[in-house]
Order: sequence, then C-alpha cells, then structure tokens
Amino acid sequence: MNILRQHKASRYVLGAIIALGIVALIPLGNAAYKAYATVDYWDLKAGDKTVAVFVSENDAKQVIKDVTNYYVDRGAKLEEVQCSPELTVVEKTYKKDDDIKLSEVDDTVEYIVTGTKEKEVYEVKAGDTFWTIAEKNDLTIEELAQMNPGLKKQKAQESIMPGDKLNLYKMNPIVRVTTTQVVESVKKVEFKTIVKKTDSLYVGETKVKREGENGKRKVTERIVTENGIQVKSEELTSKVIKKKVNKIVLKGTKKKPVVAATATTTTSSPSYSNVSYDGPTYSGDGSAIVNFACQFVGNPYVYGGTSLTNGADCSGFIQSVYAHFGISLPRTGFTSIGRSVPYSQAKPGDILCSPGHYSLYLGNGQIVHAINEQYGIGITSVSFTGPIFDVRRVVD
Repeated sequence: MNILRQHKASRYVLGAIIALGIVALIPLGNAAYKAYATVDYWDLKAGDKTVAVFVSENDAKQVIKDVTNYYVDRGAKLEEVQCSPELTVVEKTYKKDDDIKLSEVDDTVEYIVTGTKEKEVYEVKAGDTFWTIAEKNDLTIEELAQMNPGLKKQKAQESIMPGDKLNLYKMNPIVRVTTTQVVESVKKVEFKTIVKKTDSLYVGETKVKREGENGKRKVTERIVTENGIQVKSEELTSKVIKKKVNKIVLKGTKKKPVVAATATTTTSSPSYSNVSYDGPTYSGDGSAIVNFACQFVGNPYVYGGTSLTNGADCSGFIQSVYAHFGISLPRTGFTSIGRSVPYSQAKPGDILCSPGHYSLYLGNGQIVHAINEQYGIGITSVSFTGPIFDVRRVVD
C-alpha cells in the first residue's frame, strides 16, 4: 500500500511540474507569435514611392479615381486623363508590430494634389484685394491663383469677399495630372466703345448717346490642363446667341471758356499739383478694379492699343479695365474725369496722372500700368513714373 501511495504522489508531482512548464512557456509563445504575426494592407504608390497605406483595396483605388477626376470640370466630357508618375495599388504584407499609419481617402487626395500636410489658410478681411494678399505673403498673383485651383483665376481676383478662405501654402503636387476634356460654355462678347466727336459739348465733356450691351456666344472647346492650369485650348465650335451692341459716346470739341482755377500743391513725395476740372464719378469698388487689372500683368505694351491680352498703352489699358465694369472713359485726357483728390488720400482704383503717362493705384505706394514696350504691363512703385501731378477718383 505504501508503495502504491508513493507512486501516486510521484505522478501528481510530475503532473504539476509539467503544468508549470506549460504555463511558463505561454508568454514566450505569445511573444514569438506577435513577432512573426502578419497583416495584409494595400499600398498606394506614385511611381516607386509609397504615399499611403490602406486597410482596403477599394479605398486605395478610390483615391486614384478622385485624383484623376480632381481637375475635371463639371459637365465636361473627359477624353483622356494621365498621371505622372503613375498611381498604382499594391498589396503588401506587414508585421503586426510594425508602426503603420493607415490613411483616409479624403486626406490622401488632398495630400497628393497639394504635396503638403501642413496647410495655412487665410480668411479674407474687409479691404483685402487679391493683389494685397499676395504681396503680404510674399507671393505672386499667379502663385496665389495656383494655390487655389478651385477658383477660376479671374473670378478669384474679382470676387473675393470678406470671410472667404484662401490657401496660402505652396502647391507641390505628388503627381502631374493631365486632363483633356471637351467643355461647353457661354462666353461674353464684349461691346466696343465708339467715340464720336461733337462741337455741341466742351472739350473734356462726354455724353453717352447709346449704352453698350455685351453679346453672348456658345462655345465648345477642347481644353488640356496640368493640375488644373490650362496649357492648351482648341475652339471646336462657336455660335453667336446674342449680338453685341456697341456703345456710342459723344466727345466734346468745343473750347471751354477761360475760368480761374486754383492749383493744389503738396510737398509730399511724390509731388502733386494740378489745375483740373471735376467730372462725374460712379458707384464701384476700386479694389475689384485693380484686382481685375492685375491679372493682365505680363501682357505686352502696344502703342495705341486697347487690348488687355494682345497689348495696350497706358491710357488704353486703363480705359479697357474700367470698360469691363461698365464705366466708359475717354481714350486719353483723364484729368477731366472723376474728381481730383490729394495723393495722400489715394485709394486702390484711382488713376495717377504723370507727365505723359497714366497708371492705376494699387495701394502701399504701388501701381499697375502698361509701362512700355520693354516691360509691358506690370507692377511698379509710384516713383517709377516720375512726379504725380493729379489723382483722379472715378469710383466712390
């Protein structure tokens, strides 16, 4: 009996030792499992570079779809879209203990098209213009426009309002998206202002005989863009759906009677003095006028020209800018339009008159003007044109 009891006790002891051994090995097994356990994710690659990792293949493919459609205009017929480098989706096995940051679709799309994860956004304030915002942030107007691809360049410059949000971060896209699309649109056919001389009005006086009215035409274009910037366009069809009506303005030739006038002089820099007559002023926004004018910076200077795109001289440039806002100015002789104000009170949109030259005041001592054949339309300091002998305010 004693032998039997000793045998049973030995079995119990052996069983306990085996159980303790198994318990001791469990953490080691878990550690080994953790070290070698794997999980499959989906890499989104731009060329050879992994730009994001997703749990599902569908999410990764959705990013590619959203990026390729990012610059497609609503209602356009997409003919071709290419990404360079190519975006691809590849399944990859990762260790579970790898530090993998999984991505979201919308965040990844924004990262690919902007090239940055650090974004600075500016809220437009009262008195801001597209030009002043660019200047304050050491940017060109073109750079600011490229930072905001959701805004059409002209619309952005004309129509920014207090409370609008503008991106202020450099755009360095991960890929170049080239789209070819056919777009239908209705374009404005701008009326011309025809000036007719009459001796029924004094020199410097004008009278509108007939108001102008813009026409419209329906246009179909094939447009090629790279990351939202148009690089090529081809007009396929065009049909006038509303004829333009040219504006007729009578310009006086009768000499004015001699009247006494007092010169206004200031010793501030630049110098300002002139004898002039006040004309009518109009309701308008000077900041919107200079914003519109600035989009033509870089276009050529053409003596006698009035085209904002193909070339204008200093007075033709200003005349055409104001005409865009429905304000008819004479071809030359701006010292009798609007009202005269001291240079110290100059505001954006005012016309600065220098000997043989006119310019539009931007603010902060800067002007935009058709400079000469060498520099074309550009932005300079006020002092570039020499002394200012008059400042004309056309819009209040």
